[in-house]
Amino acid sequence: MDEIDEILLQWYRYELAYRPVAGYAGGSCNEYRTSRQWMTDDEYDAEVTLAVDQLAALVVAPLVAALDIRLRIAVTTAVRNLYAGYTVWLNPQYPATQASDYSTAKRLLRPRLVMAGLLDR
Repeated sequence: MDEIDEILLQWYRYELAYRPVAGYAGGSCNEYRTSRQWMTDDEYDAEVTLAVDQLAALVVAPLVAALDIRLRIAVTTAVRNLYAGYTVWLNPQYPATQASDYSTAKRLLRPRLVMAGLLDR
């Protein structure tokens, strides 16, 4: 797994954790947070990890969305397998070209991730 895979995994973890809010969030309670004083270390680590993943996801999501549909499917399939740790998911539309499509997508994403400051040259 290389650095682009790690960034894409951060994006995917955040996308999995996202839950839309039903209803209206009032202006007086928008930024309310409960105290962290009773959090365990694991809970706090999970919160920090989610915040870091969110920062990467806000940059990566539009970059992935700008890719061709074939490359987006390849990215999603590959990252789902990386997240699972095994090859569980198969590309539903282009299984024969999954590996080459994913490498093409990574090649196209690299300069954009460098420009966004997520990767070093």
